[in-house]
Amino acid sequence: MLSEILKSLREEKEISIEKLSKELNIPASQITYLEEGDFSKMPAKVFIRGYLIKLSDFFDVDFDGIWNEFLKQYIVGKKRLPAPKENQKKIPKKNKYLKIIPAILISIAIIIFLGNQAKILLWPPKLDIQNPRENMITQDEQILVSGWGRKNSHITINGQKIYLGDDGFFQENVYLKMGVNEIRIEAKNSLGKTKTIQRMVTRRYIATEFIR
Repeated sequence: MLSEILKSLREEKEISIEKLSKELNIPASQITYLEEGDFSKMPAKVFIRGYLIKLSDFFDVDFDGIWNEFLKQYIVGKKRLPAPKENQKKIPKKNKYLKIIPAILISIAIIIFLGNQAKILLWPPKLDIQNPRENMITQDEQILVSGWGRKNSHITINGQKIYLGDDGFFQENVYLKMGVNEIRIEAKNSLGKTKTIQRMVTRRYIATEFIR
C-alpha cells in the first residue's frame, strides 16, 4: 500500500515528517495523511500528484509506481460511504414536533403583541368619561371632570392638558359660567388619532321659596 511504502521510505532515510516537510515544502499534515492513507482530509488529486512527484524524486523511486499505488488506495479510502438509512438513528416524529412548539408559541406571542401595538396606534385612543353625566344641571360654580384614558395618551379638557395617572385615570375641576357650558374632553395618541367626548352642563340658580 502507498501509505506503508511512503512511511518505510521515510524511515529508511531516518528523516522526520517535520524535516521532510521543510525539505520539500509540503505541509507536514499532508505527509501524515499520505502515510496514514487518510485522503478524505487532503486537497484535490492534482495537489496530491504534486506532493507525490516531490516525494518520488526525494526518495529516488519510480513515480508511476507510486502514483498507481495511490490510485488503488484512493479509490478505496478517499470517502466512506454513508450508513444505510435503516441503520441511521431515527428521530421520532413526536420529538421533532416538540422541538418546534416553543418556536411556534413565540411566533404567536410576537404576532399578538404586534397586533395589539398596531391597534393602539391605528385605532382611536381609549377615552371613557365617568363624570359629568350628559346634560347635567348644577348650581355649583365648578364641576369635577373624571374618567379613563390610555397611559401615554395626550388628554385635554377644553384645550388644557391634564395629568394622566399610571392606571389611566384622570380628574380635573372645571369652572362653570352661568348658563350652558360645553365641556370638551379629547384624547390623542402618538400618531395623531383622536377621540373626543362632549358634555353639556348647565349652571343656574335654583329658586327657593320662603314660607312666612
